[in-house]
Amino acid sequence: GDFLGLQSAYARGYRRARTLGNVAAQIDYLSNLGTARMLLLHYAPALEAYQEASALAERSGDWSALGGIAVNLALIYQRMGDANAALSALERGKAAIDRLRTPPAYEAQLLMRLRSVRAALQENPAERPYIEPRYQDAIEAARQTSDPEAEAAAWDLAGEEEIAAGDLKDAEISF
Repeated sequence: GDFLGLQSAYARGYRRARTLGNVAAQIDYLSNLGTARMLLLHYAPALEAYQEASALAERSGDWSALGGIAVNLALIYQRMGDANAALSALERGKAAIDRLRTPPAYEAQLLMRLRSVRAALQENPAERPYIEPRYQDAIEAARQTSDPEAEAAAWDLAGEEEIAAGDLKDAEISF
C-alpha cells in the first residue's frame, strides 16, 4: 500500500534504465510508475508516464507492451471523462497486439474494455454510429489464453448487453 514509495522506486528505476539505454526496462518502469500514480489518484502525472511508455514501446516495436499500456491509458482517459481518447488508445492497442504471433494474456481484458467503451459511445449515435459485435472476440481471446476469469467476465458482459437489448433468451444462454 505504499504507493508513494513505489512511485519513488519506479522513478529511480526509470532514470537508471535510461542511463543504461535499456529501453525495455524504461517501458516497464514508466508503465509501473503510471500505475503507482493512478493508484494515488494523480491522473495527469499517471497519464504522462503511460504516454511516455507508449511512445517508447511504439518506437521500439514492443507491440505487447504497447497493447498493455493502452489498457491503462484507456482507464485513465475514462476516469478523466474522455471516452473518445480511451477508444483511440484501445484501438491503437488492438492494432499493436494484432501484430503479435501469440496473443498476450491480457488480450481478453483489452477486447472487453474496447467493447465497453464503444458501447458507451454508441449511446450517443452522433458520436459513434456503428454497431459492434457482442463480446465474442473477448470470449475467444480468453479461451485462447486459458483465462477462465476473463472468459466468465466477457460472458457476463454479453448477458448484460443482451438483457439491455431485450434479448432474454440469448442473455440466459450467456449467463
